[in-house]
Amino acid sequence: MGIVLSVMGACGAAVCIWATVRLIARSKSRRWIASSVAVAGVLLLAYSLSYGPFVALSESGRHLSNSQASAIYPIYWPIYTIEDRGPEPFKSTVRWYAHLWRGMVSQ
Repeated sequence: MGIVLSVMGACGAAVCIWATVRLIARSKSRRWIASSVAVAGVLLLAYSLSYGPFVALSESGRHLSNSQASAIYPIYWPIYTIEDRGPEPFKSTVRWYAHLWRGMVSQ
């Protein structure tokens, strides 16, 4: 699992570097900038939405072992921090979303 996460992180970093170099080289193309912003937005949304399944699977103990969950935890640390100590509108939204997934896995 650790190797998979390392490879995914390296690939993500490579894509970010490639996109940055391409954006700088083609800074006059508005379409490229809009596409880059859209891709970044979709990736951020996918990251945020993947928090619920991770919480549900890690807390159930049936699907992820403690060592696997602790290896993946740093990826979701920013969202966990918002759930734990963030401003109230964000905190309640993250808690609601995690609770929604907890109910799905426990059934």
